[in-house]
Amino acid sequence: MSAESSNLSNIEHRAVIKYFVKKGKTPKEIFEDMVSVLQESAPSYTMVKNGLAYFNKDERAVKMILAQGVL
Repeated sequence: MSAESSNLSNIEHRAVIKYFVKKGKTPKEIFEDMVSVLQESAPSYTMVKNGLAYFNKDERAVKMILAQGVL
């Protein structure tokens, strides 16, 4: 797999993880769903957990900014 292909795959995985985070799925549910569809090309469970933490943190930061009336 080329670096470009790998990077595209990572972007796609992050998009799917972000989508499932918005739907309120747990890391385990996201991981199992991705493995059932993507099989060997699915991201690791650690990547799913890290993605979940990242997107949740990002969403909390936006909510805090909005609550402070900055935007």
